[in-house]
This record gives sequence, structure tokens and C-alpha cells, in this order.
Amino acid sequence: MNYSTIMNKLIKKITIISVLITVAYPAHDFIRDFASNRIARVQDTNYNFSRYLRS
Repeated sequence: MNYSTIMNKLIKKITIISVLITVAYPAHDFIRDFASNRIARVQDTNYNFSRYLRS
């Protein structure tokens, strides 16, 4: 094991990790937005349904 192969492996690991982080952040935002929209839709449905029951 010479120095350059160790450095190459380290650089590959760092690159993979940074790519994963770059991909994961927007996906996380998208999932969070989707979840909050879904919760809002469910609450809206519950409200409309209970209003329908009361009328």
C-alpha cells in the first residue's frame, strides 16, 4: 500500500459521501413538503366531512 492508493481511496470515499449529501438534501425537503401537504389534505377532508355530517 503506497501513499497514492491510500489517497485515491480516501478521495473516492469523500466524493461518494458528498454526492450522497447533495442528493439527499433536496429529497429530504421534497419528502417533508409532501408529508405536510398530505397532512393538510387529510385535515381538510376531516373538516369537510364533519361539516357535511353537521349539515
